[in-house]
Amino acid sequence: MNDYRQRYGLSEDPFSDDPGFPLFTGGGRRQVLDQLLHLCQFSQNLLVVTGEQGVGKTRIAHALADSLEEQDQLCFLALSAGQTLEQLLVAIAESFNLPIPSPASVENLLSEIESFVSATDSDGENESEGLILIIIDNAEHLDSSSVAVLASLIENKLQANSAHIVLVGEPRLVSRLNGLESDKLQISDFHLPAFSLSETVDYLNFRMEMADYLGPEIFTDAVVDPWWRQAHGQLGVVHEFAQDKLLQSVMPQEEPGRSNLPVFHIVAISAVIAIAGVFYLYLDDKEADKNLTARVVASVPAVTTQSSVASVTNQSIALANTETPVQPILQSLPNTAESLVQVDNVVVDQSDVSSESVAIEIPNSDVVDAATIKEITSSIPEETVKNNPPAASTQSVSYQAEPKQTTISELSGNFTAHEKKILAWSPSQFTIQLLGVSSLKSAQEFVSSQSNNAELLIFKTKRSGKDWFVVVTGHYASNAQARAAIGSLPAAQRDAGPWPRQIQIIQKEIRQ
Repeated sequence: MNDYRQRYGLSEDPFSDDPGFPLFTGGGRRQVLDQLLHLCQFSQNLLVVTGEQGVGKTRIAHALADSLEEQDQLCFLALSAGQTLEQLLVAIAESFNLPIPSPASVENLLSEIESFVSATDSDGENESEGLILIIIDNAEHLDSSSVAVLASLIENKLQANSAHIVLVGEPRLVSRLNGLESDKLQISDFHLPAFSLSETVDYLNFRMEMADYLGPEIFTDAVVDPWWRQAHGQLGVVHEFAQDKLLQSVMPQEEPGRSNLPVFHIVAISAVIAIAGVFYLYLDDKEADKNLTARVVASVPAVTTQSSVASVTNQSIALANTETPVQPILQSLPNTAESLVQVDNVVVDQSDVSSESVAIEIPNSDVVDAATIKEITSSIPEETVKNNPPAASTQSVSYQAEPKQTTISELSGNFTAHEKKILAWSPSQFTIQLLGVSSLKSAQEFVSSQSNNAELLIFKTKRSGKDWFVVVTGHYASNAQARAAIGSLPAAQRDAGPWPRQIQIIQKEIRQ
């Protein structure tokens, strides 16, 4: 192993089982990690990550733990078969330095942990208090009753709860969740598929790059394909094949030895030919004098044969080069200023304004006065307004009438058109949160790519003291109505793991 590290200039073994190794962001892993971080920050959902054995679930769990802030509190447990619920709760309590009650029953332990969570929530008006995150790996070993007990720690806490639970396990874990989801508890689950062949190739070359290899890419589709077929998605098996290839490339090749076998064959064949010649001459000389003793001397000339086998020098195996790009871990795109004009549900790029008409949605006159309308339209280039007089747009989604909750003075503040619309909604209602990213540009690109983009709104909030841009859609009278509406969203939005949020909490985040 040390030999191939030296041969390729590696700072560490790229295929060791190290949970701290940088996360490969291909194969949808970056999207799953971003969604988990977002849900931990803004939801009270029970989070579940499933996948077949060896696809990288534990690596995602460690990446999530590594992404926490200093003020966050973490409990990371890897279960083993046969571990009891009491043992699990004791481990959670010890991780948070809580006293172990006597007797250490499930009820007493659960009460101690719930008191710890509630105390954190009551003091958690300040966002700097951090999160409480419990990550349980190999959670397929839990039975249904144990999962229900864990879920009770975050159940009935829709308004504010800093505690979050992430269960990581094989697909059979899903059967333990049956009957748990309700109005009081929502479940967000993510399934990690196995890497495709091209993703596996990129993954192996990424591991080499992260170990400081600077040469041409070593692993190609042709090399990896038989490994990939045998591994059936298990990355540990692929690691073994890759290690073996690197070891073989630095092992000395044995020089073929000289053999006397060819010389022996030549001598034997010569003797047979001589004997056959003597026998032929004897039969052919029937009429000669029988007393004449025919002496035939068969001499076998000395055969001097020198092997001309060329010596084989010990050379390293030449490794192929490909053009497959490998992307290192990237942080979220920075929040760059965009020359965009936001008019309610329409985002207009000033650098791209043409003679085409621009639809402007003007809020209801009983909420916003003429001064606000003037402020909204003033940000559009004069030529565009002159050639395209704004017309009130009608949104195709109808909602229940709601009381006026926001004053004109508040709506005339430093808020975007989308934020003003959200502030005008009833605080007691619910909306559906679709996405949260650290870049306004990324949020706008997501909205523009959706078929129902006219119904999507963006607002800015803070996450760990940094700007965070959230996309929501619709407003509904109850949590149940919002959850029911998720089923009618486009497939791409349903797959993103949306969930209902109370508008009152969102309005507070906008004002802050």
